[in-house]
Amino acid sequence: MVEEGLLGEVRLINTEFQYGAFATPIEKLYPAAQWRMDPTKAGPSFILGDVVTHALQVEEMMVPSLKIKELMCAKQHFGAGRS
Repeated sequence: MVEEGLLGEVRLINTEFQYGAFATPIEKLYPAAQWRMDPTKAGPSFILGDVVTHALQVEEMMVPSLKIKELMCAKQHFGAGRS
């Protein structure tokens, strides 16, 4: 639809990425997951720096001519013990 111009000029892409893999504290069971939960290793963005790249890749594949000028991120959590 984008390639055929059926949507008109694409000026904005709104993406949501639900990441449920760490809804429970699996880092206690799997040491390989611990770095994602540690801001000294993963950075202040927590897991966002890791998984959001997937959403951005999909956007860039859908509309390769559209270049990111601004980026806004809002995060929520629903798992107990997550911040």
